[in-house]
Amino acid sequence: MRKSGVVQVVAIVVLMSFGGLSRAQENAPKTNEAAKPPEAYHVDFSLNELQDGKKINTRQYAMNVLAVPSGPRLPIGYEKDLKIGTRIPIETGQDKFEYFDVGTNIRCQIFASESGIISLDARADVSSLVPTSEKDQYAPAGRNPIVRQLQIQSSGTVTLGKLTSLGTVGDPDSKRQFQLEVTVTKLK
Repeated sequence: MRKSGVVQVVAIVVLMSFGGLSRAQENAPKTNEAAKPPEAYHVDFSLNELQDGKKINTRQYAMNVLAVPSGPRLPIGYEKDLKIGTRIPIETGQDKFEYFDVGTNIRCQIFASESGIISLDARADVSSLVPTSEKDQYAPAGRNPIVRQLQIQSSGTVTLGKLTSLGTVGDPDSKRQFQLEVTVTKLK
């Protein structure tokens, strides 16, 4: 009697397990369904130099970026960089040098929600050498150059096709300001 009762319980558990598996398989996403490819966007950056509220210089940069698909994890490879500049040798000892990058570096990442909201994370680093002139109080006394640097880092939503200001920073040594603007358009 005991053996037949145990056999019946085991049989019921096995049947329930197979039934649960079939229901789980029905509810599981199908592997043969193609995943939606990431959307591609064209991002135009303008780095404006302003003095007394007027644009005195504008530099343009552009890149194409794949939108990060919505989900809990941040996929690798969706953050894009644009880098323009010069490597400056810095003497660290007798006949020993390290190199310092001077120029413009823009990093960008786009997120597209299923509801159609587009958000952007961007960071712009711009550095330049201090002029070595009698007029500039920051001119280097030694052989190594002095570098000026500005950085704008911003996150927020953008409207496709509309110019959006990401940030403005003031130059501490003058009345100039630097403004980073972006326009995002969807690639077809």
